[in-house]
Amino acid sequence: MVYLGLQNCRESTTGDQCQLCAKGYYGEPNQPGGCRPCACPSTDRNFADSCQLLRNGSQSCSCSVGYRGDRCQKCDYGYFGNPSQGVSCQACLCNVNGSVSDECDELNGQCNCKPGITGRDCSYCAPRHVISPTGCTCKTSKQQIRVPSLTSMLIFSLRGWLYRSSVQRSGQYGPFYRPFRFY
Repeated sequence: MVYLGLQNCRESTTGDQCQLCAKGYYGEPNQPGGCRPCACPSTDRNFADSCQLLRNGSQSCSCSVGYRGDRCQKCDYGYFGNPSQGVSCQACLCNVNGSVSDECDELNGQCNCKPGITGRDCSYCAPRHVISPTGCTCKTSKQQIRVPSLTSMLIFSLRGWLYRSSVQRSGQYGPFYRPFRFY
């Protein structure tokens, strides 16, 4: 028989027998006072994996991923937010081709963009430009993606219809002909 442990631990405990304090809590679950929330940076805004009560009454915080500071009050490198004000830290996710580094402003998340590139995550170029590993490059007339005009689409459709009509009459298909349907 496999022991699965208890499924109904109090919110501040965890473990097979609820014998551990949950993430963000400290203390002894089976002692008076039980598990108490870490004040990292405060008990109602807790961004710590764990903490320890020091002899002087303060706490030593072990911050969750994305947080730093003695009270987990700041976002770590590559993250942004404002934990002191209750705003969780989020990964910057800067565009690798558009940004100088993976670092961003720790409060608003603005990545450090290469010249000519914009957007919070450095993923936008000026009109008629494309983003590349070297930054934004201007599309030349040969590189531009052409959107077909209505006239050219009608001519193409007409040519296809004429070709399909001739194939249907002759019963022979060319080497590259594949019947298709419009839905």
